[in-house]
Amino acid sequence: MRILALVAGIVLFSVTAESDPSEVQALFNRARAKVLANLDRTPRYTCIETVNRLVRRTIRTRGRCSAAVSGGSADSGLVLWRDRLRLDVAVINGTETFAWAGARQFETDDVDKLVGGGVTGTGDFAGFLGSVFGNAARRVRYTGEESTPAGKMARFEYEVPLSTSHYRYRTGGEFKLAPYSGWYLIDPATAALEKLAVIATEFDPEDEVCRVEDTIEYQTAKIGDSDFVLPRVSVMDAVYSRGTESINETHYSGCHEYTAQSTIRFDDGGSGGVESSGNIGARAPIPEGLRVLLALETPIDGETSAAGDEIVAQALNDSKKGGAVAVHRGDRFHGRIVRLEQYRMNRPRWVVAVRFESVLRNGVETPVRLAPLDDGVRSGPQALLTSRRRFSSAGPLPAASLERPPGGGAFVFFEPGKLSLNSRFVSSWVTSTAPSPAPATSARQP
Repeated sequence: MRILALVAGIVLFSVTAESDPSEVQALFNRARAKVLANLDRTPRYTCIETVNRLVRRTIRTRGRCSAAVSGGSADSGLVLWRDRLRLDVAVINGTETFAWAGARQFETDDVDKLVGGGVTGTGDFAGFLGSVFGNAARRVRYTGEESTPAGKMARFEYEVPLSTSHYRYRTGGEFKLAPYSGWYLIDPATAALEKLAVIATEFDPEDEVCRVEDTIEYQTAKIGDSDFVLPRVSVMDAVYSRGTESINETHYSGCHEYTAQSTIRFDDGGSGGVESSGNIGARAPIPEGLRVLLALETPIDGETSAAGDEIVAQALNDSKKGGAVAVHRGDRFHGRIVRLEQYRMNRPRWVVAVRFESVLRNGVETPVRLAPLDDGVRSGPQALLTSRRRFSSAGPLPAASLERPPGGGAFVFFEPGKLSLNSRFVSSWVTSTAPSPAPATSARQP
């Protein structure tokens, strides 16, 4: 599901009887003006976002939504699935655009297309703020002070009806609109926005969505020569009537002004530095049909690594074409993790998908496309090794496939605990000019 809020409507304001209306109104006006001015003057910038996602089983909402809609949180059920994403997000003219961390260029404004599945959301930077502090909210009221670790904050509640809402969601089909409400905290001393909550409960019953709550904490960050209010961490909690709950926790870091010029950031100890994009393709392209054995050089750790992280693997053999060596032993292949998931139920396992994008030969980087020759199940009982290329329809995992990324391979490790891959992880590939074969089935969630 993808959540997006934009701008619309007019704000009406009320205060509680025990408060001084003029002081509260003045604080509200200052805070609103600050947020809108921040949106108006924010330059093009980019941040790194690290997203920890999980799906867990719930009991209270199974078959009904009343507990979630009434504000009762779902019980802390058993975690079924989890993964981690590392993305670059650029905010250009108020629109969020995404790429894997360290990629040369931004790829899409639809994060679902990049990550390929699971619950995702957007709107943390400008979408929600533009709506709540713009003209979408039809009722705003002050509800008093609230104690926080940073001190006492002024709390305001708001409502955005369907008529002015630009909150869009999708559960596999077309986007639909939903009304929403929520609250935010303002520092009385500075009128700075500290925290914002966006809560939606009125969804189409056929979508099985009970409640989605986004909570965003803000920070002041320097972009160029000026300070701006940007998200620091956000949590999206989605509860479903089918008895599951999805929680995404996103941390933002490394925010800086965005420029169109970029290069691949490779941490290669022997390259003498980062290769400029102008050197790519300076050497003859890699021929098709070369078999390459690669040993992982960049460790992959299930507790710290993420889909989007760059990786390096070293060739263990010389690969010849027409009697000439096209890839030498020791050449380094650069790529990234594009999927890193842990399934904790129904035969606990890890799924790791990687894709290699270039090879560094004698200090010159050349684009490359590889197709896997031996991906599939890599650890577990021998009885589970039904196929090295894909699971058959009668295989041990009817609800999950390798779901290879284009030009990549997917590996399954039947490990119930931690996952740690190092140079002992060796895989076989063949150079190709065509996309890798697609899997027979596709299912991501447990």
